[in-house]
Amino acid sequence: MFETNELNRVIDQLADKKGIDRDVLIETVEAAIKTAAKRAFGDQRDIEAQFNEDTGEVELFQVNVVVDTVENPYREMSKDAVDQLGLAAEVGDELLFQIFYLQSDKIRAEEQDKKFGDILQLESARTTFGRIAAQTAKQVIIQRIREAERDMIYNDFKDRQAELITGTVRRFEKGNIIVDLRRADAIL
Repeated sequence: MFETNELNRVIDQLADKKGIDRDVLIETVEAAIKTAAKRAFGDQRDIEAQFNEDTGEVELFQVNVVVDTVENPYREMSKDAVDQLGLAAEVGDELLFQIFYLQSDKIRAEEQDKKFGDILQLESARTTFGRIAAQTAKQVIIQRIREAERDMIYNDFKDRQAELITGTVRRFEKGNIIVDLRRADAIL
């Protein structure tokens, strides 16, 4: 995917180029990876995505709630299973298990599968977290960036009603005049 801190650099460049707040871009990347993960690992899982500033990677976590009786094995773990694994948790506690999805984390993923494989059931799902997940993430990122740009332009112009603004006439189109206002086109 990205080298360490390359994602940080890309986010900074996008923030500068598009004028979008860095936090909005980080939330966008987190949402994109989470959406792709849900598609690859299944909607029935409770998955969280968190951007790690130090490594420049988005870390995925599967959230499992400790319960007495398991009704949904993708979201819950029995107290007995927690005790057998030697984890310190009580009924009602949430346990976060990191999902290792990057190729560079293959060894850590194999270790996780050995220890928690029966509970997490991620081994077969990891193989599908590839091209399709990347396309999904890309679509989410593009959509969110467009929404953020639209919101910025709207906020720039919403308080400028009845104000004269200088622009350049670009073309005439079906009885309308298209004016370039630098950050947006206006239709008169």
